[in-house]
Amino acid sequence: MLRQEPWDVVTLQQASPKSFRPETFEPFAGQLVSAIRQDAPTAEIVVHQTWAYRDDHPLFTNGVFEVDDMVAGLRRAYDGLAKKYGLRQIPSGDAFQRARLSPEWGRFEPDPRFDPAAAKPGELPTAERRSLHRNFYWIKQRGGEDKLVHDAIHASSSGHYLLGCVWFEFLFGESVLDNPYQSPYVAAEDTPILKRIAHAVVGGRR
Repeated sequence: MLRQEPWDVVTLQQASPKSFRPETFEPFAGQLVSAIRQDAPTAEIVVHQTWAYRDDHPLFTNGVFEVDDMVAGLRRAYDGLAKKYGLRQIPSGDAFQRARLSPEWGRFEPDPRFDPAAAKPGELPTAERRSLHRNFYWIKQRGGEDKLVHDAIHASSSGHYLLGCVWFEFLFGESVLDNPYQSPYVAAEDTPILKRIAHAVVGGRR
């Protein structure tokens, strides 16, 4: 794939369960950097900083390891990788954390009326707020049973939009603040908030 066309940018990231553990990055990151430099010599290699899981992820339920611990680990790991190989970094994780701590956005608020243990097939939260992560969804298992999946890892529509704004500013060097695009999956009143967060984060990383 690297040889098929002249790439402008190739990004690297670690899988999220290992993303906050710097010791898991090597020797694989170095092998990838070498392969990209050999097979796509005109491409800029960029580190994509992934984000922490949502506050209600089971990883944080033991009271020992918290979201802020994952954020700190992510920054150490990705900053170290970027510094080691002289690479720029897309601050996606920083954007999620800034939103989480922002008075304009804030922390995830679960639906107080939704009980996952008692939910019937098709039932989902309807009153949750401020989630940048995907949350609950139903899948059909091989035996035909419906299973409720709790996804506090991957990005929701609002998370996708925030990430898109971060990537846009980073890759094109243009402010997203005056960009007229309105996602049909993001509330109109939330759009300017997410734009401002992305703009502040990317500007702070320049």
